[in-house]
Amino acid sequence: MTKNQRTINLLAIVAYLVVATVFFSSVSLPFIALTALLIFTVILAKNEEDNRLLIPVVGAFSLYFVVLALDVCFAIINSIIDKIQDWRLSGLEDKIKDFEGSNSKLESLVDKYEGLVERMEANVFQEICDVILFFVILAVIALCVLSVISLLSGKDFRKSLVGKVITPVVMGKAPAIVCPTCGKVIKGEFCANCGTKKPE
Repeated sequence: MTKNQRTINLLAIVAYLVVATVFFSSVSLPFIALTALLIFTVILAKNEEDNRLLIPVVGAFSLYFVVLALDVCFAIINSIIDKIQDWRLSGLEDKIKDFEGSNSKLESLVDKYEGLVERMEANVFQEICDVILFFVILAVIALCVLSVISLLSGKDFRKSLVGKVITPVVMGKAPAIVCPTCGKVIKGEFCANCGTKKPE
């Protein structure tokens, strides 16, 4: 491993450590740090072997954005639900103010109003979202730890869990290897059609 590749590997480890600790700090600083790490790594990558080392840094960046995107989606859905409940609440308030009829119907409207207020205060959907996000963050932290272990041990990162997902995105799909004897695509070490060994 060249000095340049060791530096890129170290930057990848730093990126995963940033992602693992991002959820305990402010949102803007980790984003800036991860963006700077990614840009610096891209600048350092000078050949195809170095480009393969971009995979771990892109993986760290992707893990961070999965959590961020999920949080934004939950916030949007929650705000839509809040807006709908506000409309329902104001509709019930208008009905109660303009009500003319029996006391039993008025009591029914007041009960609906109070029930809706209780549901809005409980905000069950937000609590469910918080629990889901908590488990996603735990999973991301676990993936960060596994990725750092993989990088420190010197194993091929592309075979790790994060690497298997990110490699096709960064490197593109590997070209199909065609058997020189029969012309069929070879999917393993040997051709399933004629048994010819896959060319190097």
